Order: sequence, then C-alpha cells, then structure tokens
Amino acid sequence: MRAAIVVCLFAAADARADECTIRGELVTLKRIAVRAGVEVDVQEVPAIATVRGRSTVIDVGGPIAFRGRLEHAVWYTVGRETVDGGVTLARGAHVIAQSARGADVIGRAVFYADDVLEGEIKDADESVSRVRVPCDHLRLDWVGGDDDGDDELDPALEGDGTHWRPRRGDSIVLRRAPSATAAGVTYRSDLCGSTCMTLVGFERRGAWRKVGARNEGVTVLGWVPTNALVAERDQLLGHSYGCHGDHEREHSGFGRSLPRRQVRIRAGTRIYARPNADVWGSVQREDELFDVAYKDGDDWAEVVSMPNIRLRAGRAYVLVSSLIAAP
Repeated sequence: MRAAIVVCLFAAADARADECTIRGELVTLKRIAVRAGVEVDVQEVPAIATVRGRSTVIDVGGPIAFRGRLEHAVWYTVGRETVDGGVTLARGAHVIAQSARGADVIGRAVFYADDVLEGEIKDADESVSRVRVPCDHLRLDWVGGDDDGDDELDPALEGDGTHWRPRRGDSIVLRRAPSATAAGVTYRSDLCGSTCMTLVGFERRGAWRKVGARNEGVTVLGWVPTNALVAERDQLLGHSYGCHGDHEREHSGFGRSLPRRQVRIRAGTRIYARPNADVWGSVQREDELFDVAYKDGDDWAEVVSMPNIRLRAGRAYVLVSSLIAAP
C-alpha cells in the first residue's frame, strides 16, 4: 500500500511538472471552446493560459469570466531576452507553442509572418524550431519589441561579409557545433523555400561553416556543412510585408427575432448556454452595457452582444431578473 501511494505521488508530481502558466492583461484570441458548444473570440481581456503537455486551458477575466480551451496553436510574446543554444529571442519576438516540458514551452520561433492580425489563427511563413523558452519569459499579450521606443528589434547581423542560402529544399539544420551529431534547430521557409533564406557567413572550420540570420526579433546561429550551402552574390534586402487579406469575417445577429434592449447585468450573474442549463460564464462588473433580447413576461433573456466577447457558436442566456435598466 505504501509503495502504491509513493507511485501515485510521483505520478502526480510528473503531471504537474509539464505545466506552463502564461499571463496577459490585454489579450485578443479567437476560437476559444467553452462548454455546451459555445465558442467565442475575446478582445483585450485579462487572461491566463495554462499549457499542460500539448493542451491549453484559458481562464478569461474582464467583464465576463469563463474557462475554455484552445484547440489550436497559440502565439506568445517573449517578454524578456531569451537564449536557447544558438537561438536568441529578443523582447517582442513571438513563439508558437507546441507543448510544455517542465517549466518551459517548446515551440517554433516566428522568423517571418506576413499579414497576421492579433489573435488570428495563422502559421508563420518562416520559423525556427524546436526552441525552448521558460514560461516566465512569455506573455499572452501581443506586443512588439519596440513598443516603448527603446528597443531595436532587428539590428543588422554582421558576419564576415559573405552571404549564403541552402542549396536545396525549404529547411536547413543549424547545429551548435561543427558535427553531424551536435544538437541543432531547423530554420524553415514555407513561403518560397531556399530562395528566401539568406544566411550571413561567420567562419569556416573544416567542412563546416558557421552562418546565421535575424528577423522579427529572432536570431539563429549555427554550423552547416559547406556543401549544403550556395554562395549568394546578391544579398536579399529583407522580407516584404503587406496586407493580402485572408482574414476571417465577423458574424453577428443572434436574437434578431426578439426586441433588443441595452441593459446592465448584475455582477455575479451566471451565463447559460440555454435557459437554466449549462453555465459557461459569469458577469463580473455592473458598469458594462449588454444588448439582450426578450419579450415582456419572459423569464430568460438572450444576450445578443457582450463587451470584449463575440459569440462564434452557441448562445448566451441570463435571467431577466438580473437585468438593470441602462440610464
């Protein structure tokens, strides 16, 4: 019996070990799955993400509090400079988390992403993986590295004056030492393969050459077999950025068949997915305005619009007795 208890305790400790808690104050996220078929987007709310293994639970605060889960990869912002082997992440760089390992997040550093809006579910066009970042170095807010005017996110990377690109393919492994068995990271371009990947040369050691690149606050340095590289005579000037669309359209219109009214709702009021069933959230403040729909004499009102939250799927109901007439 004692041995069984010890085993259980170790199992519980191991389960807690692979857990990361990452906070944000002004968080924008899409497609948060709540309960009873409810799915929401949130904008500029306080939130806490808990990464357990490969799953992510999100606790949202603000005018409405609820717990949900994220079934897609999440972009986190690096809050302070982080070094992982040959990869340096400046404050403001982004990491797409894949899993938690101990007190770290394992993921892909965003090397280039064109036309991505805050909270959107999009992949990076170029990335560096697998990168390990301490959880307490990450933020759930989407912020830039130069948002306070003090940091320069991408100063020029100076090497020996040579420039290179991979000979073929859309990825290349940069190793920590000039050896095929040394640990390394993979620099990948899904946008245009090796033609987009300009690497700055640093030094040569036997059949190996040290090269590196920097963009969007991510610096990667490492060793590559020289025969896997091609000299680049015309150095690329950098990545181009623009707005090319491919963004989700907003949808609304729940409760259109009933009279709509603007009200406040008492703090502590529970929000249900259907009348008197499946609580999925609760109102935290009475100073916010909501749009609701109901007929005189109804016990339940459908919440048509909520501050900082957009319903993508499912419904929201509150008791009519919890409503406060707006001035």
